[in-house]
Amino acid sequence: MTTAAPHFDRQEWRQGWPVVAASLAGITLCSAHGYTIGVMIGPLEQAFGWSRASITGGLLIISLLAVVAAPLAGRLADTFGPRRVALAGVPLFCLAFGMLALANGNIWGWWGLWFLLGLGNMLRKDHPDRVDAVGSGVSVQILPGQVVAFQQPQRALRHRLQQAHP
Repeated sequence: MTTAAPHFDRQEWRQGWPVVAASLAGITLCSAHGYTIGVMIGPLEQAFGWSRASITGGLLIISLLAVVAAPLAGRLADTFGPRRVALAGVPLFCLAFGMLALANGNIWGWWGLWFLLGLGNMLRKDHPDRVDAVGSGVSVQILPGQVVAFQQPQRALRHRLQQAHP
């Protein structure tokens, strides 16, 4: 008994590539906090004197929030539709992720930003699993390289600032 080799349908790819591109962008964006936290630990420790446990407490906040908020996000998606809920969650996630750069030494403010980040992540998370799987496979290949690419200019800038202001 022989089985046919998988067939690559070019027409299917021509019609379906926007789904793959959107999934890649979404999964890359919404998993960035997990991949970039390691890059942030050292500078935050030096700048604010926080412990590693305090810094990575944000990941704990997101995890605990997921336990509580997942059923609520599902209810919202059932009521208003997943697209509308995600359209609220993605901007909230992006805003909170960008605001992490505004950390000023207040650990409660840092954790509050992670709470907003987790809330936005939960709201954007109500999507079909098959679409998520498409984007996550591609983003896992690309995101680590992006983290390294962003880390190098940050190191160079930090070195120049240290030389200019000893």
